[in-house]
Amino acid sequence: MPGFSLSKSEERLMNFLWSENTPLSALEMVEKLRDQDWGEHYLRVVLKSLERKGAVECCGFEQRVNQYARRFCCALTKEEYYVQLAARGGVAPDALLRSAAVAMVEKGGEKGKEELIQELERLIEEYRAEETEEAE
Repeated sequence: MPGFSLSKSEERLMNFLWSENTPLSALEMVEKLRDQDWGEHYLRVVLKSLERKGAVECCGFEQRVNQYARRFCCALTKEEYYVQLAARGGVAPDALLRSAAVAMVEKGGEKGKEELIQELERLIEEYRAEETEEAE
């Protein structure tokens, strides 16, 4: 898992990309972020920084008249980023999972507890199946 921190501008752009959840060109980002007062040059600088850090990646091209523009997508989810950030801050992944599970149970009541247990069991089975495939 990558180990990097985001600046405030990078985090704003990543939050936008996470919420859009679709590959976008820099021009499309500028158009959608017009209300944020982000100029095209500034957005490209932030995007290049995110690409260097491995937070975004080129995931296709689009043709605009006689030029091609790269389309970018997130290289990690919002959850993956914050988990790696917490781990870098000294929070153990098992403690983080335990805290999240307890908070979800408290919020969801008895029904939520049962659904959470089922979801965790499903995730464990998926993880075990992946480990088995890798070992073969």
